[in-house]
Amino acid sequence: MERKSLRVTVAVLLIGFAVGLTGTSCKEKAEVGKVPHGTPAAVPDKVEAYRKSIEETQGITVAKVNGVNIAMSDLITEMNEVAPSYLKPGEERNPDIDKKVRDEALENLIRDTLVYQEAKRQGIKVPPKMVDEELKKIKAGMKSEEAYTEHLSRSG
Repeated sequence: MERKSLRVTVAVLLIGFAVGLTGTSCKEKAEVGKVPHGTPAAVPDKVEAYRKSIEETQGITVAKVNGVNIAMSDLITEMNEVAPSYLKPGEERNPDIDKKVRDEALENLIRDTLVYQEAKRQGIKVPPKMVDEELKKIKAGMKSEEAYTEHLSRSG
C-alpha cells in the first residue's frame, strides 16, 4: 500500500504545485488479498500466487534514486498499469513492447520518487482536504465502495 500512497501523494502534490497550496499529507491502509464474494474458486489461488510473487520481488532493487531503492515489485505493479496503453485487445506481447512498457514504468517510478523527494525537501505538504477530494474523485470513478476496495487489493 505504500506505493499506492506514494502515487496518491505524488498526484496530489502535482495538483498542489499547479494551484500553489500547502498543508499535510496522509496515508491509507487497504486490505490486501481480500477476494470479493462470488469469485470463482480458482481466482483466490491466483491472487495468492500473485501476492507471493510480489512479496518475493520486494527485496530486489531495480534502481536507486538519491539513495532510495525502487523495488522490482513496484516496477511490476507500474508495468501492469502502463501495459494497456501499449497492448490492444488480442495483440500479442513481444520483446519490443515489453521493453517500452518496462522503460516507461521505470521512468514513471523515478519521476514520482524525485517529485516526492523534492516536495519533502521543500517542506511542501498536501492539505488533508485535497487528499480527501482526490480520493473522492477516484472512488467516484468506481462502481461501489467494494469495487474501490477490490481495486486497492489488486493494485497492492
